[in-house]
Amino acid sequence: YEMAKLPRCRNKLDCLSLKMTITSSIEDIKQRVGFITQACSELRTSQRFRTLIECVLMIGNTLNVQNEEASRMVIVQAFQLDSLLNLTNTKGFDKKTSLFMYLEKLLVLKHPDVFDVQKELKSLPQAARESFESIQKDQDTLSRQLESVASELKSIENEVSSAEGEAKQELEEAAKRLGDFASTAQVQIVDLRNEVDNVKETYMDFLQYFCQDTTLKSDEFFASLNGFFDELQSLHAKMTEQRERMQRKKEKEKQKELLSKKQSTATSPVSSKSESSSSSV
Repeated sequence: YEMAKLPRCRNKLDCLSLKMTITSSIEDIKQRVGFITQACSELRTSQRFRTLIECVLMIGNTLNVQNEEASRMVIVQAFQLDSLLNLTNTKGFDKKTSLFMYLEKLLVLKHPDVFDVQKELKSLPQAARESFESIQKDQDTLSRQLESVASELKSIENEVSSAEGEAKQELEEAAKRLGDFASTAQVQIVDLRNEVDNVKETYMDFLQYFCQDTTLKSDEFFASLNGFFDELQSLHAKMTEQRERMQRKKEKEKQKELLSKKQSTATSPVSSKSESSSSSV
């Protein structure tokens, strides 16, 4: 309550807040946009991701060949990456198995290393939690606080002109300190804005490179990809367990069959000997 009585209380609080947090706030924003930049780079250079896309395209084009007349058939060369999760609900050739299961089986047979794709995309989970909208809000907060600093500086400079003696000297020193801070903070905030704008361009270039809709929000896009990879890993683990279970069952049946044959072979001489003895009598 007493603080609220101070003249220009809001400006003074903003000045204090900006001085205390500007360094950590800028570093935090830089780290967050760094995740987005790194995720774009990892996806763009990942050979496993590229192979995965090629397999999805191959399955899609195979379906097109079976479902369309030759004169109307169109070979698909790209698709919306954020739609990959739809594979889990899309039925395949037999109308029972999902395309997701076909994809998993194809990868097992032809490209098993693709299941390790997330090892090449380590920044994707962090990028999926960041959005340019949230980053912009934090930038706006810094800019607003900087405006408060400029306003407070102007008020102090006005007070200097009417002050005298020791009070005037104190105000001049305060104005110099605040002015120096304001100049440094402005440079830092402008540099940060330019860096964020560059990352936005990087993200747009990334979307265009993969023929994607440039209106896609980064957090939603990366989250959909990350969700697809998680689902793929989950399905692979489930199908691997199922295949191993079936393999163990086959081995047991094979061992049982071999044991049966051994038992049959072991009893055959006894039967022949008995028949021979009966004939002699």
